[in-house]
Amino acid sequence: VLVNSYAKMLPTSALQILWDIAPWNLHLGGDELLHSFQVPMDKGEDLTKYHYAPYLARPHDNLTSLLKEHKSFFLQPPRFNQVPHGWGKDVLTETSWVESIIKSIEEVVRTSPIKPQGWIVFELGDSNIGARDLLGSQNHVKFRIMRKHVSTVQRFTRVAPQVPRWKESKVTRASMLVQSTPFVAILIRPFANETGITLSIEPRDHALSAGFSRQRFLDRIEVDKSMPETHLRFDIHPDLLSKTHKLTTRDFYLFINTYFAPNGPNVEWRTDNAIYPFENAVLSFFPQKNPRLTALNGGYIRCDYRLPTVIADPLMQVVKSSQMFLGGKLFAVDMSIFSGPQSYFVQPTRETIIQHEGDWLPDEVLTMVLGHIPQGLKNVRVLGSAIRTSSSVSVIMDLSSLPARDGLTQEQTLSRHLFFQTGLLLYRTANATLVRHVQRTPAWSLFPSKPSMVITQPAKEANAPQLVYLQCPENLSTRDI
Repeated sequence: VLVNSYAKMLPTSALQILWDIAPWNLHLGGDELLHSFQVPMDKGEDLTKYHYAPYLARPHDNLTSLLKEHKSFFLQPPRFNQVPHGWGKDVLTETSWVESIIKSIEEVVRTSPIKPQGWIVFELGDSNIGARDLLGSQNHVKFRIMRKHVSTVQRFTRVAPQVPRWKESKVTRASMLVQSTPFVAILIRPFANETGITLSIEPRDHALSAGFSRQRFLDRIEVDKSMPETHLRFDIHPDLLSKTHKLTTRDFYLFINTYFAPNGPNVEWRTDNAIYPFENAVLSFFPQKNPRLTALNGGYIRCDYRLPTVIADPLMQVVKSSQMFLGGKLFAVDMSIFSGPQSYFVQPTRETIIQHEGDWLPDEVLTMVLGHIPQGLKNVRVLGSAIRTSSSVSVIMDLSSLPARDGLTQEQTLSRHLFFQTGLLLYRTANATLVRHVQRTPAWSLFPSKPSMVITQPAKEANAPQLVYLQCPENLSTRDI
């Protein structure tokens, strides 16, 4: 067991995915803890029908007979530089194991009607290659050896491997916090990919829970390229990002993973272990370095970020509950609702902006809006926000719980309050129309309505050569006249 103390085993969540695709009844090694049968063990099944062949039993010397008897297997061979599981001829590399397995499968098929199958699991050296592209992009000899027998490829990222640990003179399993190298599981079936065109089972990439047991964040969420995406827009205060170097999208990825991922500040986030993927983000707004120029948009950095909806929704929930968001240091919005019926933008009146020219910052404007909502922010749910200019921001608000006053609607109530308290005007984002908060007196109209048919006739008064008839509003009484 001490020899195997450096083994890294797939967590149960990954084994469950593989087990659902193709179960196995022979464990060919990889760990003396026999972790590969954790799935049936958790279900309370009888384990006597499953069999083990640890490395020290030299299964590679008897693979043909083992596969004829058990027909399905699970193998996680050691890496070349890993502490060996034996000595002398027992020490096999990944390539040697693959070569022995493939030769034994072909021998079983040649000499019997049995068609054995099983999983071979590796740590994948290149984290940028997806499951669909693995066989086409890898030149390693072990992939070329097994290529025509591959039925499917399942790739796992954010893996929290199980490792053996001593505890009170007993061997237990411990979960590593995060593993930077992704794992790949390849299902071997005799001549399943002999034509080399398509795999019989769709390859998939699985994003595991990264081993955060205290907060089951994104647990059991599988990310696939075919899943729907969400476009998020972030406006970030320059003080929240580095000022020592030129900003890139990597600074943004580190920012959201550090502040909005579980245990974020305690993890060294990289492209292959991040909760929120290091891809599909574009920076557009940058602080101006010339001190003579006025910083546009308050110096905020804008980033448009596209990611799977199953990850974007939890991210927005965490962002919207943060003080950075409520305090205006971070603006964030789901662009699918940016121009919806609950979207508004505010800007100062001409008189207000002239009186306070040059004093406007986006975080101040947002604070003025949220801090002057009638009866407090508890009556309004903020769904998102974005910067328009230094003195104008967009806010997506649910006003359904806001009490209306004086016969006005809820949005008119908010508009009137912002106008008199802060000098801000409220507009609807969808069509840029002003939300009016005063009752306008109905206008008089000509009678008839068409100008060519206006009735005119000579007047008796010398100073009024013609008379024009006007139609008064219906709600106007003679007393008002």
